[in-house]
Amino acid sequence: MSKIALLTQLTRWPEADAEELAAALGLAYPATAMALLRAWRQGLLGRDQEPESGRYVYWLTDHGRARWGHLKSLNRGG
Repeated sequence: MSKIALLTQLTRWPEADAEELAAALGLAYPATAMALLRAWRQGLLGRDQEPESGRYVYWLTDHGRARWGHLKSLNRGG
């Protein structure tokens, strides 16, 4: 999974969990969960644990939004 695909999906929703993102991207849950964890560790995402389900929900941080814009501009050729 590309980082830009993950970040792009998160620009469309205020927050999402790994299961929702895996379904939206057509990817396996474990791969999506690992990509979210890496992006969170890089400061691109914020996360919070839902008390009732125990699932983590993720959202773009300001740093993540800036990184997404940078990656998007590279994909357009500058």
